[in-house]
Amino acid sequence: GEIETVLSSIPSLGESAVVLASPGGSEPSLVGCIRSDEPVDRIAIEAALAEKLPAYMVPKLWRWYPELPVTPSRKIDRKALKARIESEAPDHQSEREVCFDNPGIEAMANRWQTLLGTKPDSEESDFFLLGGHSLLAARLSVLIGKETGKRVRPIDLLTKSTLRQHTELLEQSIDIPAEKVNQPDASHLPERIPFSSAQKRMWYAVLASNSPGTFYESEAYSFNGNMDLERLQTAVHQVFASHIAFKMVIAEGDELQWRSIEPSETLNVVTLDGGDKAWESLPQLMREESTRPFDFYSEPLARFTLYTDNARRHVIQFVAHHMVIDGLSQTAVWKDIAINYEKAGSGRGAALAGPISPDPTFATYLIDPPRYDASDLDYWEGYLADAPGPLDLKTDFTRPPVQSFKGASVFQDLPKEFGNSLRRIARDLQATPIAVALALYGLFLDKHAQQRGYVVGVPVSGRQPPVSQETVGLFINTIPLRVDIDQTQSFDQLVRTVSRSSLDAMKHDMVPFDEVVNRVCGERDPSRMPVYQTMLGLNDYEERPAGLSPDLAWAPEVVDTGFSQF
Repeated sequence: GEIETVLSSIPSLGESAVVLASPGGSEPSLVGCIRSDEPVDRIAIEAALAEKLPAYMVPKLWRWYPELPVTPSRKIDRKALKARIESEAPDHQSEREVCFDNPGIEAMANRWQTLLGTKPDSEESDFFLLGGHSLLAARLSVLIGKETGKRVRPIDLLTKSTLRQHTELLEQSIDIPAEKVNQPDASHLPERIPFSSAQKRMWYAVLASNSPGTFYESEAYSFNGNMDLERLQTAVHQVFASHIAFKMVIAEGDELQWRSIEPSETLNVVTLDGGDKAWESLPQLMREESTRPFDFYSEPLARFTLYTDNARRHVIQFVAHHMVIDGLSQTAVWKDIAINYEKAGSGRGAALAGPISPDPTFATYLIDPPRYDASDLDYWEGYLADAPGPLDLKTDFTRPPVQSFKGASVFQDLPKEFGNSLRRIARDLQATPIAVALALYGLFLDKHAQQRGYVVGVPVSGRQPPVSQETVGLFINTIPLRVDIDQTQSFDQLVRTVSRSSLDAMKHDMVPFDEVVNRVCGERDPSRMPVYQTMLGLNDYEERPAGLSPDLAWAPEVVDTGFSQF
């Protein structure tokens, strides 16, 4: 292909090929292979390729072999070459492990190795080029906080991305306040806990909407095999007992506050024993369950339902209100279900039967939310001052005068390679995956709306140390990001432009979206969401367990709640 043509034009370089392979079981990457008895100068080769190719087409992994495999017709056998690369030990042809004289840099390099699976070999090694992205930056932030007691924001780890810069960020950081590190026991929490800004916005939408299931979240997994119902009930009970978010109900009174209860509901079991015909009703049953109203004042805002034939066919559905959960929380819940199911059947079940003190982190977050400076709000006012107008997509029906939240979902399966390619392009362009996705989405919108400029709502995790990704609750904030389409730009240039502007905007992501709306919006259109009318989110499902247990692999099931935020 084009890469090999440019590679073969480099003087004094031997026979060569480029294949897409997964060395040591890692994600697929472009691997350059050179016929040579000695190690190649990969830095010089990459520099030569970069002069003629976009960054995402330049291999970052290299192999050199005395001979390259060939087919009977004497052409390079790329299938055999790929198989050879993937069969090699992970450390094949790796350079000697580097130890840094500076203890701070050495410690940071070891943290990178923990998260990225490889140790950087230079102070100028880049977090992105070694596979880092926003989710890993959040984990690195938490890891730094646990090891040092210092607070380094994930966004700073993305905007200053070399090993040396990460070390400097830590050296310049401040201590995490003691009251944040030393969380109080749940029994010492106040009787009333305030709503967050995001929770208030959702609650007012619930009150104003006539649509069932407003801001309800639901996911489901199907699996086949001999499932132990008692173990699953124990696992579900453990999840409810472990997370303060599932003990919170709205307190009576004039102010919007939460109170804590001891949940009684665990796992609802629905038997479908009428053969395939009974299971045909499952999508409708799950939709009804996903919109079955919560009693916001007396029951947990989460529930599990198991659909089963009491033999080998099962589907487990989780429903929760968005006021107490976000995307990372749902991953944490499914991980807990699988872990606790295994514990309940491995002789460690007794540990699950005793009293459990729930993690109070979400409650303390609501009591003492993150703070922001007035300059952060000023930033958003300037950023959105000349933002494009409302998104105007052609639709089949006239928009109602008042937003109803009624809608439908369209689900489309994408091949795994799509996600791998997205991450690979992001790595090679030293951007985040969300920047690449935003660029793609901007081009998609422009194909249909042709407005050239768009404001897209993007959820950000909102989790600052010591809040980890295993904590269940609503921490996310939504920020409005601009995507301006310039027809003269290449895709690489568009991604870099979007990456720079979005990373700059994310430095101010602690401002609640409602505060942004109050500052920048005058008279509002009741038929539309203010500021943005479309959202783009990337959820990383690689952390999800593969099944309820090693012998009960599961697959996701589609649940359409009939809710649309727009």
